[in-house]
Amino acid sequence: MKTVTEDAGIELVSLIHSINKDPQSWENWRCLHINLPELSIYSEDLQVIDCMKPLLESCLKDIEGNSFFCEQNDIFIICKNISHNILQEIGQHACDLIFDGNTLSSYYKIFDLTHDGQEFVDYYCKQNERFTIFSLPQIATKREYVESEKAFSPQEEKITQSPEHRKTPKVLLVEDDPVTRWMVRNTLRNECDFATAQNGNKALSLYASYQPDVVFLDINLPDRDGHSVLKWIMRRDPGAYVVMFSGESHLDNIVGTLEDGAKGFIAKPFHKNQLLHYIDRCPNVH
Repeated sequence: MKTVTEDAGIELVSLIHSINKDPQSWENWRCLHINLPELSIYSEDLQVIDCMKPLLESCLKDIEGNSFFCEQNDIFIICKNISHNILQEIGQHACDLIFDGNTLSSYYKIFDLTHDGQEFVDYYCKQNERFTIFSLPQIATKREYVESEKAFSPQEEKITQSPEHRKTPKVLLVEDDPVTRWMVRNTLRNECDFATAQNGNKALSLYASYQPDVVFLDINLPDRDGHSVLKWIMRRDPGAYVVMFSGESHLDNIVGTLEDGAKGFIAKPFHKNQLLHYIDRCPNVH
């Protein structure tokens, strides 16, 4: 059992998308969701929460799966070949550990993903309203993508889809400068379906749900640099088609991104033909 804490929410979204995409492959898998109360950082109960990780690792050490500590009060355990009764005992013990038997403010819920994949996806979406795009086995609609984008970007950020959706490449633009975002979206509005993110964390979440054909990624982002976003994408999707943006076109900068898996580099300011050049070369849109 692997414990995931860094970017746990993003990792979980990617996994849920996999459940959504191919539910048959999740036979014999179960999910235990443990919801614990939100506590003050000064509360002594935080010491008890810190004990949750070793407790779960001990109970599930020989079990295949992952424990996602998404937030201080949210734990998702997705594991294979473990009985409902054992997960029930773990969930009850976790709630008892926090409240010494008083579970009024904490709860747990178990899903058999073999049969309840859709129920689990719907449940997660209800808990996290920004991820309402998941529906088994249907493909997300235009309206659902627009609702998803609102959670990741300011109000001016939208996803624009062309009438011929099936023949149009899906592009994710990761850029913190609103003027550049507007310029790119306006330049390619008749060429592509668009999703935009103004920082790295939102880009990672949106990449997992939107599944773009092409990513235009700025190197200089406010929360994390584009190099780390590129590496994250390439580790999880080696076939990803990512093109880097930067106002600094030093040779080392260009070579570094290409070595990390980028398919190209565009220096700012750019021209429409440069963007179309990489979109046309992307094998995912042909």
